[in-house]
Amino acid sequence: MKRVIVLLCFLSFISCSNKIVKEEDMKLRDNVKSSILGLFKNNITFHIYKFENVSQNADVDYLSQAIPEVIMSYLKPLENESISASLEAFDIVIPESLSNLITASNSIFSNYTTNMATTITQYTKLIATNYLETQTTNSNLIEASDPKSGKKKNVWNLTFVPNTIVQIQTNDVFSNTYITNEKKLTKELLLNLITQEFPELTNSIAFMPFIVTNEKTNISTLTNTERFSIYLSGEYKISQKNKGPNDLEIKIHLKRFVTNEVETNLTIIAREDKTPDGLFRTLKTIRIFSLEKPNGDIIIATEPAEANIYLDGMFIGKSPLYYPAVTAGKHQVSFYKQGYHQLAAEGIILENKTNFIRKKISKLLDGGTIEVNSTPTNANVFIDSIFLGATPLTVTNLTLEIEHRLKIQDSSTNYFPYYHTFTLQDTNQVYRLDTSLLEYEGTPQWNKKIYWWAAYAGWGLTVFWIGVNIYSHYQASHYMDWYIATGNTNTEYLTQYQYYNQMFSVSRSWGQISAFLIAFPLTAWALYNEEIYLGFKIDPFQGYSGIAMSFSF
Repeated sequence: MKRVIVLLCFLSFISCSNKIVKEEDMKLRDNVKSSILGLFKNNITFHIYKFENVSQNADVDYLSQAIPEVIMSYLKPLENESISASLEAFDIVIPESLSNLITASNSIFSNYTTNMATTITQYTKLIATNYLETQTTNSNLIEASDPKSGKKKNVWNLTFVPNTIVQIQTNDVFSNTYITNEKKLTKELLLNLITQEFPELTNSIAFMPFIVTNEKTNISTLTNTERFSIYLSGEYKISQKNKGPNDLEIKIHLKRFVTNEVETNLTIIAREDKTPDGLFRTLKTIRIFSLEKPNGDIIIATEPAEANIYLDGMFIGKSPLYYPAVTAGKHQVSFYKQGYHQLAAEGIILENKTNFIRKKISKLLDGGTIEVNSTPTNANVFIDSIFLGATPLTVTNLTLEIEHRLKIQDSSTNYFPYYHTFTLQDTNQVYRLDTSLLEYEGTPQWNKKIYWWAAYAGWGLTVFWIGVNIYSHYQASHYMDWYIATGNTNTEYLTQYQYYNQMFSVSRSWGQISAFLIAFPLTAWALYNEEIYLGFKIDPFQGYSGIAMSFSF
């Protein structure tokens, strides 16, 4: 038996250990994954600049902003597209935090590191100095006689100390010392780690979505992240000035910084009032330049026409329309027109083809119509307990083939309310109802207020007994716990328990009485006097006349 227990404990320990290790590995993978995503640019920014008016004609200055706005509306669907760039094209600076995660001895990614050989350098510095010092001894004047002449001569006798040489020599050693075979994470190994361990990141990194903006950026000072951008600028001038719309020459400059620098220029000649059409003709060239993907054009027609067309959720215009340079592959086209069913279709855009899409949109089946008139007018109309307006009133799009409940009530209480039921069978059916309300006294407003205050008081009394019930139940439990804790010997606790337990029983009874015999009846009476019948088919008064007729067209 002991062996079985030991074996079970061992297996449990192994299982828990494996679970802990797996959790740590998953946490490490998440940390590495988030760190990798932070190294890469995650979108392509399409910058559209204001256009320059080179003709210096103030009459067309508005085009400086109008042209970019038109181009932005045309290029907005690009935000549903993406552009690919190889991972090698990114300039990556591996942060120390990520390198430490990968190169740690217990890391599951340690096989994606390499040993970097380092050099130990050492040099010696020698400083040698010769210092020459000259010293002069005391000078003495010596008198001596010339042996030949016997005359005395003054002779200066100078004595010098020999040269003193001071030599200072050092041998200072300076060393650059590193640990050899240190583990490093290189760019090549990081890219290998991404493709092998996180293949799902490859698409999210390499296929970057567009952001179309008019944000200004200085192209001459591009950073590594700003390299993944496309810049559209241009200028315009009046090529011919007419009495009517002027002829314009518009030049567009495109420059792309994605993996490599590419530039192209476009020229448009268009009348001033036809500028949007002229810009649209260049849309295909701009989209192809931006996407660098296989593409095809689409022509969309609907029956009826003038339906809003959405390509992958982005509005591109009204039918019939031609739209150029859509990325080849699967796309969704949605059609929306007021009063018609919304329709969505999915299809494949073929490369280098003009793809035709034709759809017939069915009209919504509207419900029936009712026209309500009353004498006196300006009476409130309720259909299925929903207030819809005052008479005379026309209500359309009512659900077919179900029974509707109608109530007409004057805004004052001097008239009996009118109740009626009707059913509509056809979308073209118009149900007309004319009624005369019979005058009566009705319930005075001050009476209604008294009934409602009585109902509120009944509910307040009910809430009071509920509160007493909760409080007494808590107190009874409290004193019973103390009575048991003292070994059933303290009769004071027992007396308190019996008191609150009795209060609990009494409050429960009175709470039920106040709710069912006071609050509910008073509320029902107040509602009755307000002539609110909670949707039931009640016809309490016969003092009205009404004529209903139905016709179709």
